[in-house]
Amino acid sequence: MSQAAPSSTTLHRRRPRAACLRFQIAQQRRRAGSAGRAREVHERLTKPWYAALGVHALKAVLADNHVNVQHLLEKGKLVAKVHLLLEEELRKRARAGKSGEASTGAEGTDAPASADAGGKKPKPALPPERQSVL
Repeated sequence: MSQAAPSSTTLHRRRPRAACLRFQIAQQRRRAGSAGRAREVHERLTKPWYAALGVHALKAVLADNHVNVQHLLEKGKLVAKVHLLLEEELRKRARAGKSGEASTGAEGTDAPASADAGGKKPKPALPPERQSVL
């Protein structure tokens, strides 16, 4: 008995929505290099867009980001959590962009590097006669 060859629809199945969403978010994270780009990505991932996802997909996204979803029973709460997760990611990227700009701006100044580290005061310079002893 010979079995029929699988149809083309079974060979080229679409990804589940959760996997597709994880892929899109990861791809957009890689693409977003600055805070402006992060804002652009976030505008494409609007609340109605991910509100249209299924409960399973929303739970998968939250689980991938280490969010406990066992206590969330309503889809609205899942959507709100995903929204908060994306907002948090946007704020984090904005802070990283600002700190990156601040660090590149500080390189051109004559401020000692030890003053930047942890807010500690720089050690006073030793007089020349003491430097030769050490």
